[in-house]
Amino acid sequence: MRWAWSSRPLVEVIRLKRGFDLPAASRTPGTYPVVGSGGVSGWHGQWRVAGPGVTLGRAGASMGQATWVPGDFWPLNTALFVEDFLGNDPRFIYYLLSSMDFSGYDSGSSHPMLNRNYIASIPIALPSLPEQQAIAAILGSLDDTIAAHHRVAATAHALAGTGLELLLREAGAEVRTRSARLDAVACINQTRRAPDPGGRCRYLDITAISRGTITWPESMPWERAPSRARRGVRVGDILWSTVRPERRSHALVLDDDPSLVASTGLTVITPRALGPGYLYGILTTDWFVSYLSNAAEGSAYPVVPAERFDSAPIPLPPQ
Repeated sequence: MRWAWSSRPLVEVIRLKRGFDLPAASRTPGTYPVVGSGGVSGWHGQWRVAGPGVTLGRAGASMGQATWVPGDFWPLNTALFVEDFLGNDPRFIYYLLSSMDFSGYDSGSSHPMLNRNYIASIPIALPSLPEQQAIAAILGSLDDTIAAHHRVAATAHALAGTGLELLLREAGAEVRTRSARLDAVACINQTRRAPDPGGRCRYLDITAISRGTITWPESMPWERAPSRARRGVRVGDILWSTVRPERRSHALVLDDDPSLVASTGLTVITPRALGPGYLYGILTTDWFVSYLSNAAEGSAYPVVPAERFDSAPIPLPPQ
């Protein structure tokens, strides 16, 4: 019963510790997840913390983001990890931290930063261990079902591509796939005329773009637009956030609104020699996300340089 839960400060529920440094050059091939502020960011041949575990984003845009790690892992120094669950259920602790708002505990000056000492006294309503396990079992079952659906969708997508190739071969066609740089088949951040002074615009920043979705911005006077509002957007353009590519913040623009203007934190890709649907499909594959993740620079706030979009290899099957 909810009224029987006890209230304790967070420091008496779990003990948090800062993760460990691991430069990309020091990583070896392996199966242990490397977990940063925004979740799994790579893999390594060694682990530092026995699983199951829970991490909490310590720095950057993912400050306060909880990540569940079912096995052994390596937490990066951009994250806090639960060093001791103090007898509580680990997966319940993950859901508990996921439900908490840490935005008011930012201790950074120029970049968001979560200090474990700042959050030690947060009051926590804690159920008994059997209740924790029951809650974790229900929520975990839902998460596992969602993950299974995602795997089925990914498998269906892969089979669809394989099936197309088989159909072409059965029809006697020879499938030959070339490749080209992205800047050879599309324009990257091309210069476009900004809205006239005194006019209005709709400003898209990186928070407006999520996986395949655009949160449509309100119209505003052009004079009120931020200085980063420099990139015009047109129907058929593909938008990719340059920040933390593993979060898959991308979208295809299907609405023709001449007042749209994007932040310099978004890469605007305008298809030139390929159709927007095909190019968007290529630029949202796991392979392309991995390419961008490896190209990102900076540990606490990974950003993909524009030239790495330019040089990305794009497969070119027959027309």
